[in-house]
Amino acid sequence: MQKLKLNYHITEACNFHCRFCFAKYEHKKLCPSQQLHAISKIAECGLFDSINFAGGEPLLDPNIRELVEYAKFKKLSVSLITNGFLLSDKIIESIIPNLDMVGISVHSLNDENKIKIGSCTNKQEVLSNDRLINTCKKIHKVNPKCLIKLNTVVCSENYEEQLSDLLLSAELGINKWKFLKCQAFEGNEKMCISDSQFTSFINTNDKKTFVKKVFELNMKQSYIMMNPNGEIIKPENNSYKVLGSVLYDDIQEMVNELNLDITEYNKRYL
Repeated sequence: MQKLKLNYHITEACNFHCRFCFAKYEHKKLCPSQQLHAISKIAECGLFDSINFAGGEPLLDPNIRELVEYAKFKKLSVSLITNGFLLSDKIIESIIPNLDMVGISVHSLNDENKIKIGSCTNKQEVLSNDRLINTCKKIHKVNPKCLIKLNTVVCSENYEEQLSDLLLSAELGINKWKFLKCQAFEGNEKMCISDSQFTSFINTNDKKTFVKKVFELNMKQSYIMMNPNGEIIKPENNSYKVLGSVLYDDIQEMVNELNLDITEYNKRYL
């Protein structure tokens, strides 16, 4: 049986304010001991060999280092998705050694576009391209085995942008770049684009490079998501359907209810 990856969205909090964000979980969150228990249940249920910490911004969780270390202790492959702004030298040195992969969200190469998208702090501070490159170098230095992935949500503000130029920089050392069509959730409708606009973006950016690129139209049936409250949730009707809690309910039954499309799932991860 193929082992799966669980995406644990540990917090809704974020230092950025991306207008397309779908991380809206009613602000409920497990306490630290429950977080560890949830990870234990995931590791021991027999379905998963990998866990991805996401958010919101997972680096805002004060227990993120302990959670990463515990997941590693439970023999899971561990990854983390971040907007990169909080990846200080201290954070890199404390967390990266226990990560198998780190994903950094990069939605534009243009600082003005980053601000329009909301990929910035309240003070309109952005992750600059130079800082992104330097961060990737530091990650490789601290843990040469840690893979680096970039994530881009393609939306109304960036679908005409040429992002693949960044791939020409061998110094970046990234292994994969994932482009996801903006998902419709309540409140972000103006950021969504048509399938034809997404196809146009693909045609512009699908250049032959040394980096594996993945283009995704949606997350349905290819993404296993747990919210901050320890519940497996399913995207449905521009919102989420709660299937149950990993702390109290049958995880196998919840995964079955997701009705995963293994072909699409493998496109996402392999």
